[in-house]
Amino acid sequence: MTIQHREATQDGIAEFLGGLLIGLIVGFAASILSTPQAGKDTRRSARDLSNRVRQDIQNPYGKTRTMLDKTRYRLENKLERATQERKAAKVSLAKQREANASGFDLPS
Repeated sequence: MTIQHREATQDGIAEFLGGLLIGLIVGFAASILSTPQAGKDTRRSARDLSNRVRQDIQNPYGKTRTMLDKTRYRLENKLERATQERKAAKVSLAKQREANASGFDLPS
């Protein structure tokens, strides 16, 4: 990667982040101006939103980690159920083979 290419990439990232920041500020201002709430309620909502955004920025992987933990939990439960069903099927098959070997048919 050449120095010029690296500088162009860094400039592009800086422009993107600058545009994102300006967009956030403009969007926030537009939402405050167009809200039907009282000023006190709007400030409380803005403060709550600001706190949530700050937490998301400080811990960007928090939501992803929570989602992954829930998915892992569900998959582990499904695997456990499948394992239990497989064991039950093996026991049933063994009983059926034993009955067939002794000459008696078990009702299905």
